[in-house]
Amino acid sequence: MALIGLSILICGIVLIPIGLLDSIWLVAAAISSIGFAMGILDTAGNVFVLQLWNREGEESTQSSVLQDRVTIL
Repeated sequence: MALIGLSILICGIVLIPIGLLDSIWLVAAAISSIGFAMGILDTAGNVFVLQLWNREGEESTQSSVLQDRVTIL
């Protein structure tokens, strides 16, 4: 749970000054760190949700939560 909060905090801290950066390399580093933190958030969020549905009879609910199939309309 602390990992989820830490990744949200990293995203917030990096997003605040991103408009004030004057170098393209700093902007690239900021965007890369946001992407890294979002990846941590996605992974930790999936683990957290799987812990919510921990029973053996709920495999269909677990697979729907992990978004293993994406349908584009």
